[in-house]
Amino acid sequence: MIQKSRGFTIVELLIVIVVIAILAALSYVGYTSVNNRAATSVLQSDLSQAAKQLDLAKVESGTYQGTDSTTTDGSPLKKSDGTTLQYTRSNNGQTFCITATTTKANIPAYTI
Repeated sequence: MIQKSRGFTIVELLIVIVVIAILAALSYVGYTSVNNRAATSVLQSDLSQAAKQLDLAKVESGTYQGTDSTTTDGSPLKKSDGTTLQYTRSNNGQTFCITATTTKANIPAYTI
């Protein structure tokens, strides 16, 4: 009598490994894209909230905080972890510029 051996061949195992590798690569690309969009949204939200904080302070005092033509780190402004703000006021406290950057890679800086 001839006995048949049971189990998978090496070709079948290699095909399964290749399919799993392709699925893993696709999920990584999808995760990275979603993560970058989330980081961009956080950065834009921090920038918008900082501008609103400055506008509220201007309503109370009549000018934006700080000294003209001096760039600061925006330390009194609230922001998320990983977000860096650079704040400059000009025109005797009537205008300002805020730039927001993040420590995460591949996320552009935004400015108001």
